[in-house]
Amino acid sequence: MGAFAFQAVGALVGAAVGYAVLVAVPNLNAWRWMFATAVVPALLVTKGRFYITESANWLSTRGSTDRAVAAATRLLRRTPQFPQNIVLKPQPVAAAGESHGGGSFLSLFSKRYSRATILASVPWFLQDLSTYGIGIFTPTILAAALGPGSDHYAA
Repeated sequence: MGAFAFQAVGALVGAAVGYAVLVAVPNLNAWRWMFATAVVPALLVTKGRFYITESANWLSTRGSTDRAVAAATRLLRRTPQFPQNIVLKPQPVAAAGESHGGGSFLSLFSKRYSRATILASVPWFLQDLSTYGIGIFTPTILAAALGPGSDHYAA
């Protein structure tokens, strides 16, 4: 749910940044500056990724029970501490070359999973197509409607 909320926040911030860039650089090269504005947040996210706690479940399925307990403890740290003690049961480790997820990427398109794959991916694709298709032109529409030189611009 948080991802969709931040998608809306990102769309608003992106439209505001796009509008500001179009007002500051009112020519066809403005798109380059719009893309450049994403470099700083991307670098911050990339740096922050090195400090995110790994999933305790992922670590546990790979036989790193001690690291999984440490990760779960770090994620559940609060005052007063609850639960008091975290104990994870060691999971069997998959043999070399064996997949932890139950199959390869291509198994998503097998007869068994094809319906689920289609019903999960097609609506998501259509949502992204409409959301980003409209979002890409929002700054242009705002600049044309409200920017200098428009019929609706009130100084």
